[in-house]
Amino acid sequence: SSLFSYGPLLWLGGVDHCWIQWVNRLLGLGCLAVAWDLGRMVFRMDKRTSWLYALLLVTMPLLVRGFTSEAISPFPTLCLLVGLRILSQPAPRDLGAACILFVCAAMGRPEIAAAVVFVPLWFFVTYPKRTREEAPWLVFGALILVVALQVARTLMVTEDMAGREALPLASNPLGAAFHVLTLKSAHASIDYTPLGFTPLLLLGAWMSGRRRAAFAFLIVAAVWLGATGVDLVRVSIPRLHLGPILLMTPLVALGALGLYDKAKIRG
Repeated sequence: SSLFSYGPLLWLGGVDHCWIQWVNRLLGLGCLAVAWDLGRMVFRMDKRTSWLYALLLVTMPLLVRGFTSEAISPFPTLCLLVGLRILSQPAPRDLGAACILFVCAAMGRPEIAAAVVFVPLWFFVTYPKRTREEAPWLVFGALILVVALQVARTLMVTEDMAGREALPLASNPLGAAFHVLTLKSAHASIDYTPLGFTPLLLLGAWMSGRRRAAFAFLIVAAVWLGATGVDLVRVSIPRLHLGPILLMTPLVALGALGLYDKAKIRG
């Protein structure tokens, strides 16, 4: 997918790091816009929360650094976000187009492929009534089958590299995932996210008027983050964690304003 997405751009602009960085800036703007619209719609944000959410998106150090690198993650991240946005719109929605975008996203990065496997669960948890009415199991089943083949291929490559000691953490993937989710993720460091990001994230999930949707977002983000633990070095955190942080940020905005409102009432 990286050749599919970035190949024509390299053909047009040449094999140059500066050119790829400019392309990623444009893709990053698209990711920020779609993520903002997705969070605003799913969590039914009022104007005040929407503005805070937008402010967090455009000022967070992780996103500034992640979208100005030469990484190949912005394009598949944008595909996944647009796919989720399509699924979130009122019927009729183009389920086929969303699934095509999810396949493109899964082909871009292995950790995104792992996250895509949980998209049907995200839809079921977030929109249970729509799931019963529309019964998209055939389309989602085909999506999971296609993406599962990509995940299986990635696991075979990972196992081969682990056997040659090229990926020492691959022998304990659950431990590596837990380490990322608790200590090594971007959400746990003020170098990448604002102080109090994680407590506000959990508070926002609890105080949200749509806890099912918050839980679904956290599942996809946690799988996405955890899958990076097999081969994660500090310099790659901005590139690999920008997608999950985009899914977490609306809950942080909800948590911050919820805490402010509670303090204002008591004070």
